[in-house]
Amino acid sequence: MQPSEQPPDFLFRSRLETYESSLSAGATTTRFLSWLRREQYAALQNGKPTPVFSAAVEAMKRCLLHAEHIEYNVQEEDVLARFADGEWRRFSEMSAGQRTMLALVADIAYRAAWLNPHLGTSVLDETPGVVLIDELDLHLHPKWQRRVCDDLRRTFPKVQFIAASHSPFIIQSLQPNELISLDDGEVAIEYANRGVEEIARFIQGVKMPHTSERYARQKEAAKRYFGLLREGRGNGDAELRAAKADLDALTAHFADNPAADAFLELKRGSRRLQA
Repeated sequence: MQPSEQPPDFLFRSRLETYESSLSAGATTTRFLSWLRREQYAALQNGKPTPVFSAAVEAMKRCLLHAEHIEYNVQEEDVLARFADGEWRRFSEMSAGQRTMLALVADIAYRAAWLNPHLGTSVLDETPGVVLIDELDLHLHPKWQRRVCDDLRRTFPKVQFIAASHSPFIIQSLQPNELISLDDGEVAIEYANRGVEEIARFIQGVKMPHTSERYARQKEAAKRYFGLLREGRGNGDAELRAAKADLDALTAHFADNPAADAFLELKRGSRRLQA
């Protein structure tokens, strides 16, 4: 380096500053946009982006599906992304999941580049580390939940991610030996490539995941009511009246369904005739 040259600004900063706010609730949108704005102005002033800025932009492109170009537009005062179909989209117009993921990966990338300036353009691929993420699936569409782990692996191949999640789609996408159930005493469980219903039932304890809880209650109430009719209980029977009241209450919001109403009336009428 020639004496007249000035090293990048981030080389003067303490490495400890890199971990500032790293254990906060999350990478806030305000901090994310403020940092990108500052880096964009610096790039315009110096004629080229800093390695930190370049690393963050590349990380965002890798994790935002079909994104071909990402920039901070000074005139718009917003992040703009161009997608493969030619559409430009503002950060403020993106879904909550897209905004969350962009802020997350940019936060990881700029910390990696700040700590390892000697890695240059290889900083995303060569930086080792450990990153903790709480509720990785937060705000993400199920389609994105199925690929978010692979996106992070591909973007930061030498980083170990330890993430908490309640999403069966994320569990399904994991590789062997990556899932640990804290409910079972930190036991490794193999459910990679299993069905979502199987994961919901056997790992997360959801009964009958293929139906809603309301549907299950309606079914049980109907079985109880028609079972009592089959036993020959009459209208004066208290248990039968209670079962009928439960069934009516659970099916009241389906009163506009003439097929369901006709079916119930016929069933009830046929039992009364037989009685």
